[in-house]
Amino acid sequence: MTEMPWGRVSICGRDAAALLQGQLTQDVNTADGGHAPLAGWCTPKGRLLALCRVLVPAPERFELAVPAELTAALARRLTMYVLRAQATVTDEGAGWDRTIVTADSAKTRGIVLEASPTAALEAEGCWWIRLPGEPACLEVLGPVAAVAALALPESTQVSRITAGLPSVYAATSEAFIPQMLNLDVIGAVSFRKGCYTGQEIVARTQNLGRIKRRMARYVADRPLDLAPGERLMATATADDDATAVAQVVDCAGTEVLAVVALDHAGMPLRAAGGEQLTPGPLPYAVPELPDP
Repeated sequence: MTEMPWGRVSICGRDAAALLQGQLTQDVNTADGGHAPLAGWCTPKGRLLALCRVLVPAPERFELAVPAELTAALARRLTMYVLRAQATVTDEGAGWDRTIVTADSAKTRGIVLEASPTAALEAEGCWWIRLPGEPACLEVLGPVAAVAALALPESTQVSRITAGLPSVYAATSEAFIPQMLNLDVIGAVSFRKGCYTGQEIVARTQNLGRIKRRMARYVADRPLDLAPGERLMATATADDDATAVAQVVDCAGTEVLAVVALDHAGMPLRAAGGEQLTPGPLPYAVPELPDP
């Protein structure tokens, strides 16, 4: 799929943190200039509306970095929850880009972050954020011109897949609960904070062990152009009776992230065009997924 532009929704004011604390899966009190956690925003039924990178560029100012196609809808919805809070929600629109680099590549530019996931640094006009797993990688977010000026060597899209970093687009908004995208594994869900929209469903799923689908990585036998939300079949050969058991999260070249039913985890899949997909490793451990 073609790399989508990114944008931001800003939330400013004395009550900005409290407003977000009641909406996001993440404890926003852990976000500051040195930490930029990932957070989901759910419907009351626990379905992910968006997956946001939480940035704090200044006191009492939060910015949620998301695909640009989502900013207008998210700003409108978040405004509904402001009520009497002293907070202002603004759709900052598009104009941002995202890429993934290795920690070694960043180090050559003098960018060094602590090993803990979500560690962040604002430098060269961009945000640099440590991702979970090994080999160590950083997510880079910033204005399109600033990201382009870095002239980074890695392939944005492929590196995003191999890093196991999920995204929620318009086509998959409300398609998944947080655990399906491994958000509980990569630290994007806090099970210690107070209530937030969808929290009851997310907590019940975690505590009762009712996780039936997980995001896994697949490698195709040739480059693909799969759209987010596209279905994948259970059989590795063309068959009119094949059953759809997985749904595409993201795709780049031969690399695919897909949410798969656990009874088919570790098995090869096929796309609608007959392309075969073989399970590949993620840089972090997911208890329910077998080793590929």
